[in-house]
Order: sequence, then structure tokens, then C-alpha cells
Amino acid sequence: MSKVRMLHIIEATTAGVRRYLTQLLRGRPDSWQVAVACPTTRETHFGDVAFVDSLKSLGVPVHLLPLRRSISLADVLVARALLRMVRRDRFDLIHTHSSKAGFIGRLVAKAVGIPVIHTPNGLYFLEQTGFKRWFYLALERLAGRATTGLIAVSEGERDIMIQYGLAPRGRVTLIENGVDAATVRDQAEAVEAAWLRHSLGLNGDEPVIGGAGRMAPQKDPLSFVRAAHQVAQSTPKARFVWCGDGELRLAVEDLARRLNVPLTVTGHLENAWAVMRLFDVFVLPSLYEGLPFTLLEAMALGVPVVATDVVGTRDVLSGEEAGWLVAPRDALSLARTICGVLAQPAEASRRVAAAKRLMETRFSIDRMIAAHHELYVRVIHATGRQP
Repeated sequence: MSKVRMLHIIEATTAGVRRYLTQLLRGRPDSWQVAVACPTTRETHFGDVAFVDSLKSLGVPVHLLPLRRSISLADVLVARALLRMVRRDRFDLIHTHSSKAGFIGRLVAKAVGIPVIHTPNGLYFLEQTGFKRWFYLALERLAGRATTGLIAVSEGERDIMIQYGLAPRGRVTLIENGVDAATVRDQAEAVEAAWLRHSLGLNGDEPVIGGAGRMAPQKDPLSFVRAAHQVAQSTPKARFVWCGDGELRLAVEDLARRLNVPLTVTGHLENAWAVMRLFDVFVLPSLYEGLPFTLLEAMALGVPVVATDVVGTRDVLSGEEAGWLVAPRDALSLARTICGVLAQPAEASRRVAAAKRLMETRFSIDRMIAAHHELYVRVIHATGRQP
């Protein structure tokens, strides 16, 4: 019996999508031949450029494709190159990730007759309004016809996929994201805390409220700044940190200056966990999510979490009371909840303990990888391919 030959296609080589795929590749079976097709770096990477080097360090073959997030005529050339490569290398299974790679990759897989699994890593059309929302939803539905299996990373995302007709219910599989909690904690503690506080301008006796992620509209860092302004009125010693970079960074820093918010933006960090462990409250003000890795990582680090009540975050936090939920775009409620967390250390400790229990069971990396492998095998055999 020959080895299974599998191809991952990805355009979004940064942030959570990068972590998702890198974890799957680390857990790949030794008996499988797995390759990745991707650009050298994402078009707008903001310093997050280590993806291809990470693949090479894992011994994963890389096929470079000039994939870009925006739609253009160059996508036709990318599709042709991908079609030639897929036909040449005779893959048994393709797994596509995010919008652009998901659309092109699924159509190519359909043309060649190869089963294809797709993970949206956040449904892009949810961010749009009017014609753009209709357009991107239409593209997802079209690509859905070529999809053998669709992965939802949270129950809320699965329900939206079915509601909007992205694929029939039987083709949607729920596999919640997971993280290696021990590795997160070990890497966080690899950096000396006192040195890190000094580098961030912290003296150690002030409450630190922080966020992490791309500074993009989806993550709504501007609401974080507006909430910080409110928190600072009642807690003058509070300091605020955001780990990450993005197209909204200048707007965020400008708003912080105008509101006199003591905010430090670190830019992209390969080990953001070292900073996150210093937080007294972790804030996730997203407008929509799939299931955010930063949320799970904060929970693994034992940091109290305040997040917006949207798909993905509510799936994690609501049932077990492992954190606090507030309405999106409501900076005042966000600020009041942050102040409430700081004022209730016993309740914060209780919810942190609940979060850690969830990390040990429901959101473990072993469970996530095993569920993906089971789906891969099931799809390969269901389509009659016997490598």
C-alpha cells in the first residue's frame, strides 16, 4: 500500500490560520506525504513572515504560489499553475484554508476529481454588508458545491454554515480548535517576567489589561481603546497592551493619544504568550470569529477573559462560565466588565479554574488532531480512493 499524498492550500499565512495549519502538520502521520501550496509571505503580513521557514523546519515540502487576498485576473494564472501541480503530483486529498485559497483550491480539486476538505477559519462574508456580503456569500455557496467536507471550528460557525447553505448538513463536520496548553505555558515562561515588564514600561504593581491579534476591523481594537479610556477613569494606575500589528495600528495609536490612554502596541511577536501571561485581564473585542486561538491561549495561561458575545467566543465561554461575555461594539459595557473582573478576584479565580478544565478536555490539541485525521481517512475511503 502506497503512502497517502495530501496537499494543504493556504493564502492566509499569518496569525490564527498559520497556527491552525502548523499544528495539523506537527501532528501528521509519519506514513503520509503532506505538502503545502502557499505564497512566500502574505500580501499584508505586518511582520508575521515565519510561516514558510516553519514548514521547512518541519520537513514539509512547499509549493510557492503567488496567492493574494484581493481578487484579480492574476488568480486565473494561479489556478492554472495549481491545476498543473495537482495533476502532476497525484494527490489523494486536498485541504484548503480561508477564503481565497478555499475558492480556487476547491474548484481545482473538483476539476481533477480529488476529494477536498475546506476550513474557512472565519466566514469572511460576515464582515461585509450590502452587495459585498451577497457577493462573497455567493462565492462560498458556489465553492460549497465542489466541497467534499466542510470543517466548522465551533458550534455557532457550524450553524451559520448550514443556515446560509454553504454545504448540506451531512457535509459539515464540527472540529473545535485546540491548543497545546503545556507548550503555551512553557514558552510564555521562557522569557523572564521582570525583564519583560521593564521593556514594556510596567513597574509590576499596576493592573494590566491586554489584547492580542491582528489590528483589523474584525478584531475591533478601536473599541478596546475606547473601553480602556473608561477603565482608566476609575482605575488610573491601569496600563493597556496590545500584542500584534495591522492596518488599524495607526488609527488605534492615534485614538489612544487623543484619549490619553496609556497603551503599548508591541507589534508582531513570535512569542506573544510571554506578554499575555502578564495580563490581569485578557480582552477579545472581535466582531466575529470562528474559534479564536488567542482566547484558548489566554485560558491556558490562566488569565481572566472578557470577550464579545459572538460566534466562536460564546461557544467557549457561555456554558461553563469560563469568562465574561459582552455585546460587540459596546465599549462602555466592555469597560464596566473589565472593572468588575478587577474588583472580584475570587470570581476571576473561579472562572480561570473552569477555563483550565476546559483546556484539559474539550480544547486539547490531541483531540483536535485526532478528529482531523479521522475525517481525512473517512473522506478518502468514502470517495473510493485506496492509496
